[in-house]
Amino acid sequence: MLKVLYYNWTDCQSSRGGGVTVYLRNLINALRGNRKICPVFLSAGDVYSPFSFKPYIRPLKSRVNSDCPAFELVNSPVPAPGTLLVHNLHNYLDQSDCTVLELLRKFIIEQGGFDVIHFHNLEGLPLNVLKIKEYFPGLKIIFSLHNYFPFCPQVQLFQNHNQCRCKSFRGGLECGRCRRKPLDPQWFIEAMTLWFEPGSIRPQLLKPWLKFKSAHLAEKLLSIKAQRNLPQTYKEFRRLNIAFINRYVDKILAVSQRVADLATGYGIRPDLLEVAYIGTDYAGIKPFAPAFKPEDSSCFTLAFLGYARAAKGFFFLLSALEQLPDEMSAQINLRFAARYIYDAVPPQRLQKLRQRFHRLEISDGYRRGELPKLLTDVDLGVVPVIWEDNLPQVAIEMAACGVAVLASDFGGASELSSSPYFRFRGNDTADFIAHLSYIFNHRDVLAEYHRMRRPLTTMSRHISQLAESYRPDVRTLSQTG
Repeated sequence: MLKVLYYNWTDCQSSRGGGVTVYLRNLINALRGNRKICPVFLSAGDVYSPFSFKPYIRPLKSRVNSDCPAFELVNSPVPAPGTLLVHNLHNYLDQSDCTVLELLRKFIIEQGGFDVIHFHNLEGLPLNVLKIKEYFPGLKIIFSLHNYFPFCPQVQLFQNHNQCRCKSFRGGLECGRCRRKPLDPQWFIEAMTLWFEPGSIRPQLLKPWLKFKSAHLAEKLLSIKAQRNLPQTYKEFRRLNIAFINRYVDKILAVSQRVADLATGYGIRPDLLEVAYIGTDYAGIKPFAPAFKPEDSSCFTLAFLGYARAAKGFFFLLSALEQLPDEMSAQINLRFAARYIYDAVPPQRLQKLRQRFHRLEISDGYRRGELPKLLTDVDLGVVPVIWEDNLPQVAIEMAACGVAVLASDFGGASELSSSPYFRFRGNDTADFIAHLSYIFNHRDVLAEYHRMRRPLTTMSRHISQLAESYRPDVRTLSQTG
């Protein structure tokens, strides 16, 4: 049995971390009783002690069990997620501070060693942790590319100053133009609150004291008095990430072909890359949404699920829908289960949509258990991302439930089906409207999406693929000997 240490910046039972956390939670659950892989979980970057800033690793007592012991690195010098790190990259790039590297080395020894470390990102850790390979040459290091953090400290390769995907960072100049996420004092309070065991103390009693302590933590972690990063810093960030990954990582798992192509273009060694679509517990379900409705059906239901954010293509979608012909929009039901929609969209704009379309249904996000209700009568799902979204979990879930998905060609969502009817040019309103109009007027093509759909990866199949990736190869065996 292979003993595997899984790393993510937040605990897999957390509500943070988006689709990666959901995926890891499903993976850990699916590994229960598995005879090939024995998992241990480690997180870092989102929990800080109000009593001491010294980094250390502790067990997560509330979640340690025989199936998967869980640990967290408290007081990491590198805060997570990566969008916080962009305020000051020094702690991440610093090669002179080996505190975390040494903690990881001791942890591995105390745990009796590992066969594999599987990093699902490096957020929350300094880059030099990859040097752990120098201490344990026989340790196999796997790195999954769920996002673009190795190339972009903002994670998404998305230029938020002009709301488009990043095509060229011009030696770091474009990185300096990106708007950095504001420092929210509440994050530091929350990071310290998480240090306490759940239910051990009422957080509201601590807030005045934690607010005082959080100012010191913010200055220590992010050097908020420091100057903005120089273009050379961003250039070095990308160069060192690529160099360290190419040197120390044994295999890189890209979650879609598009991710693999982009990584190769940035300088990741092609011989290290392998496309590995993530497993999902939805892959084996019986679809409950109809593959298609008769052409003479009175209305056509279009659904957007996820976040009401620019990068997710939500505002692109609103603009495109507002340009549809009146006779077409009058026959369309819109269903938006979009988190933060009421904060992001003025009521007047929503009201105009309600007047033009047959029906408009809105909810502030959704829970996975609500998918049957949300998708039962949906004709078409839309994933109109305007960034290279690696492989949106929502696209997998909709496809698994029997809903065809019209996706932009940015990222991996459009790879779920090879039918050209369901792939439009990203951030191209005219092309989106052309594809939507064709599907609306020729609803029989909805069935083609499913006929030409790439089989979704079940969690069982995914675990078998991981076990094959984890298997010691000639390079690892020779280093062990």
